Order: sequence, then C-alpha cells, then structure tokens
Amino acid sequence: MVRADYEWNRVFNSRPGGIPATFELLFEFSSVTGTRVPEGTNQFFGKPRLPSNWPVDWTRMYDFSDVPGVDSHPDINFARKLDANLALALNELPEFLQSSDVQALDPDEQRVFVSLSARKLLRGRLVRLPTGQQVVQAMANVGIVVPQLTKDQLNAGPHGTLLQAHGFDEETPL
Repeated sequence: MVRADYEWNRVFNSRPGGIPATFELLFEFSSVTGTRVPEGTNQFFGKPRLPSNWPVDWTRMYDFSDVPGVDSHPDINFARKLDANLALALNELPEFLQSSDVQALDPDEQRVFVSLSARKLLRGRLVRLPTGQQVVQAMANVGIVVPQLTKDQLNAGPHGTLLQAHGFDEETPL
C-alpha cells in the first residue's frame, strides 16, 4: 500500500519543477532519523528548525471533500492496492544503510538488516511470536488440519540459503 514517493506539498511533488518526496527524504526529515543531526540536538541539518519548504500539505494526504470550507488537493495520495510487494525503498531503509554495524557485514547479511520485511521477521522472533510450524501444530491439536510447507519447499526459492542461515526454514515466521 505504501508508495515510493508522495505528493507532499507545493515544493515536493511530481509536477514539472517539483522535487519528488521520496522515502529517503521522508526519513531524513522525520523526527526519528538522526542521520545528519548532531548528537544531542533536535536540529535539521544543523539548522534549529524544520526547513520552511518541508511541512506537509494535509489536503494532499487525506480526502477533505466532506469538510465544509476545505478543498482536497487534486494531487491526493491514494494508497496503492494491497498486495504482497513492498515499495522498493523499503528494501533499503536509509537509517540502517548508514550504520557502521551494517556496513561491516557481508552483502547478504546487510540485506537482512536494511530491509523492512527482514527486520519485521527478526523482530517477530525476538518477541517470540509463534512460528508457522507451531500454529499448524496448535491447530492440529484442536482437530483443524492445514497444509504445511516442507523444508524443501521453503528452501527452493531464491532466498533459501538466507532462510537456512537464520533458521527460518525450521522456525518459519507466520
């Protein structure tokens, strides 16, 4: 559902002369990035406040057609259709790409730590969410039989080696 870039305001948009509001920029200007912010400050690029061309135009983010006196912008950002694909920018989160800990890893391991989907899988393991195998077993215990992928089926895809390296072929996240 997430878009690769947004119609953010009068400056950051996809119209001629505009600058696309990409994920990299959204991360850079959000309050939680810290990528270029001096440690211990809440400044933006060494300046004391958010740049004047960056605040969001909310009429581009929400449909205000039912609100009297407020017109929705013609360039409203509609969510993309729900599917199993991530916006490409979520495969390489800027915050984590710049981390020296991540840069010290080999390229296959780097992909695990900079991808939103991989980080979500690792977080699920960290908070001990049940695995797919555990859910299948729990359902079988109450008489509900559901098919379960075999290790060979899990490892057959392009990321089979990565799954095995992190034990996801034995303890598969839901």
